[in-house]
Amino acid sequence: MYNNRFKDNNECRTKINEHRPLSEDALKQIKEYYKIGLTYASNAIEGNTLNLAETKVVLEDGITIGGKSLKEHYEAIGHAKAFDKIVELSQNAIFTEEDIKSLHKLFYNQIDEVNAGKYRTSQTFYRLILYRKIELYCSLECKKSLVMITITGLLSY
Repeated sequence: MYNNRFKDNNECRTKINEHRPLSEDALKQIKEYYKIGLTYASNAIEGNTLNLAETKVVLEDGITIGGKSLKEHYEAIGHAKAFDKIVELSQNAIFTEEDIKSLHKLFYNQIDEVNAGKYRTSQTFYRLILYRKIELYCSLECKKSLVMITITGLLSY
């Protein structure tokens, strides 16, 4: 059964607004909470085996985790850098295609410096949550259109 959550969301927003303005310390804690949580969740979907606590240690303390690949550490660090850039870009009126490519570069620069921030020119496979691989065939123009559709959709939300 579908429950309309808009009323609940509005009630939560009202409660949060009662505490505004939030202190700089509270804002920093909220940002770090989401940066670590989203970094962990996004990378886990892609097969990264760092758990939430390990992701936190890598990002906050800069310590490597025994038995984990360097690539997994770089994925966490790159994702966190991209998160910080998204927060910065959120102050702008729009996201551009170049902004999206710069986020990709931040994420992949330590993993694949040559291709970071660039469109793929070859076939690729994407993993879903259950690691079911699907082929995605999409031309460069198709990818550019999808980026612009996504940006437009986000801005109109």
